[in-house]
Amino acid sequence: MVKVREIAPDDAPDRWVAALTAHMPAADGALVGRAEAWARDHYGNSANPQGAGWMEHVRGVAGILGSLRVDGEALAASLLLG
Repeated sequence: MVKVREIAPDDAPDRWVAALTAHMPAADGALVGRAEAWARDHYGNSANPQGAGWMEHVRGVAGILGSLRVDGEALAASLLLG
């Protein structure tokens, strides 16, 4: 059986990144943290064409990929590209 810990998309940034990258080497966690900070600064409160917030979208994508245990580079890319 696999235990899945849900990572709430509205968690504080540091807590969210820590939960998402808990199984990764520290360097990967740092990379994801930098990508999340960039996304927050870049996207802010803007909405995508469907009307959802960009940060909500990129965190959702990263959360799905994190549950698949992809590496830090893939998580960082999902935060940067949405």
